[in-house]
Amino acid sequence: MSSKKRAGGYEACRDLSGRRIRTVNQAKLVDEYMKRKNELEATKQAEIRAKMEKAIHAPNQKAIFQDTEYIQQLRNIADETELATNEALFGEEEEVLDLLDPHGKLPVNSIRPASSSQKRK
Repeated sequence: MSSKKRAGGYEACRDLSGRRIRTVNQAKLVDEYMKRKNELEATKQAEIRAKMEKAIHAPNQKAIFQDTEYIQQLRNIADETELATNEALFGEEEEVLDLLDPHGKLPVNSIRPASSSQKRK
C-alpha cells in the first residue's frame, strides 16, 4: 500500500564488482569462522577433557534416595494392589491371606486354571 521501500534491504543489491552484497557478507562470516575454527575446536576439546578428568578422579558417587516415607507408601500401594487383585481373582480377603506364603507372595501352584466355560474360543 505504501510506495516507500524498507530501509536496510540492500543485501540483494550488487556491489561495484557485480557480486551480491549478501554473498560478500556470507563470505566474510565464513572467513571469520575459519580463522576461529581451530580455537573453537581447542576449547571444545579442553572442555571434554576436563569433564572426563573430573569423572575419572571423582569417587563413585551414587544418588541415594532416602525418603523413607515415600518408599513405605510405594510398598503399601504395591501390597494393597496385589491383595486387591488376589481378592478379585480368589474371593474373600481371608481366603487370599490363607493362600499367601510367609513372604506375602501368592504361590504359583495356587492359581486356579480357567474353567472350560471361561476359556475363549
